[in-house]
Amino acid sequence: MKKLIPFFLLIGLLFAGYDRVKGQVALPAIFSDGMVLQQQSEVAIWGKSDKKTIEITTSWNNKKCSVSVVANGTWRTKVKTGKAGGPFTITISDGDHEKIIEDILLGEVWLASGQSNMDMALKGRDKRQPVNNSEEEIKNSLNPNIRFFDVKNNSWAKPLDDVTGRWVSASPRTSRNFSAVAYFFAKDLHHRLKVPVAIVQSAYGGTHIAGWMSGEVLSKFSEFEVKPEADSAYTNRNTPAGLFNAMIHPILGYGIKGALWYQGEHNRAEPELYSRLFPEMVSQWRKDWGIGDFPFYYVQLAPYLRAGKKTLDIQDIIPVFREMQAHATNHIKNSGIAILTDIGSESTVHPPEKEAVGDRLSYIALNKTYGFMKIPYSGPVYKSMKSEGNTLILSFNHAEGLYLKNKSSVNFEVAGSDRVFHPAVAVIKGRTVRVSNPQVEKPIAARYAFKAWVVGDLFNKHHLPASSFRTDDWPVK
Repeated sequence: MKKLIPFFLLIGLLFAGYDRVKGQVALPAIFSDGMVLQQQSEVAIWGKSDKKTIEITTSWNNKKCSVSVVANGTWRTKVKTGKAGGPFTITISDGDHEKIIEDILLGEVWLASGQSNMDMALKGRDKRQPVNNSEEEIKNSLNPNIRFFDVKNNSWAKPLDDVTGRWVSASPRTSRNFSAVAYFFAKDLHHRLKVPVAIVQSAYGGTHIAGWMSGEVLSKFSEFEVKPEADSAYTNRNTPAGLFNAMIHPILGYGIKGALWYQGEHNRAEPELYSRLFPEMVSQWRKDWGIGDFPFYYVQLAPYLRAGKKTLDIQDIIPVFREMQAHATNHIKNSGIAILTDIGSESTVHPPEKEAVGDRLSYIALNKTYGFMKIPYSGPVYKSMKSEGNTLILSFNHAEGLYLKNKSSVNFEVAGSDRVFHPAVAVIKGRTVRVSNPQVEKPIAARYAFKAWVVGDLFNKHHLPASSFRTDDWPVK
């Protein structure tokens, strides 16, 4: 978890830095030297001024535009960006004074949000919770065309106008503190697209999804009490709407291509509630961002079972939560999910294999957002079932070259009308898996990897794993 900035310093940075100061052009922290703007787009830029008019000049096209300052001293406009490249400048003048933002790149910009697995730095958390191959990655990370803006942790009782953060480019000194998942995503995108890639990182460990949603939206849900707005910090990071107010609202509208989301560990015992909140959060962010239904790609929770915690919550509810996440792509348009059934960690909720997570997110983006149709992005996805004697035949989409790791599976189960599941023998035939157990004469349901802790073993020829799934909808025990 990132360390919280001392309260008095945070107040000073948030309000002194962006409030109108006579004789100065005031901008939010995200509009600063080293920033990356979404290429070939119309991107929003905003600020405050004592004057009536602001003039903006962009060096990539030498265009000037005048912007009127409204009565409360704020201004907002959009500027057109060109093809990827740089460095460029933006000059903002109020007639008496000017501010020049330097070292600007045009490229691909993504938001990375969620809780600790998104927040987990490339250097790892500690010796017990490392990131695989982190030392080598950090050592070789010098790349001025990969940049991060890390929004510092904060929770507030009303929507704020600014955040604390700064733009930095990748180097052994800086990348060690980047989100590991987001760094690997950016690295792969940069390699494939050959353009600058930027991550706006707004993630906070140990947080509930309700913290990332506005009070207005949460008021629709009887499960939450939204506190009245106040100009003060929340001491509890999970106070509903607090993270949205402090870490999302100030950057709403900043030009992004899409969003990455890795969260749910804090909600894993409540899949039904999450299934209602998650689509609402995505819809709200898209509406408030004002740039259409941008891509929203997220990570399914990895298998996990903490020693000594073999409770109903862990054993039975976690696979239901993973199931809910897999099904959410059917309800959230322009979305995609990275499956992690093969790379969990039995001893920690922070699995060390972060490169595969970032890469799998990048495969989705490359295929679905950037048109690299030959890049596979999904493992086998359960489609349908039929019975044949004492065997169930399971069919899949994205099933090219189905195979079982170690040539067999320990993850399939079948059940009859008694709803008692037994381990099943799995045999692959073409794009199907045939499952059976001699003790179950008339199987009517099958499950795969439907436990809290598993090591997934069903893949397609692209070495992408299948999600855990079940063919039944029976209540969990």
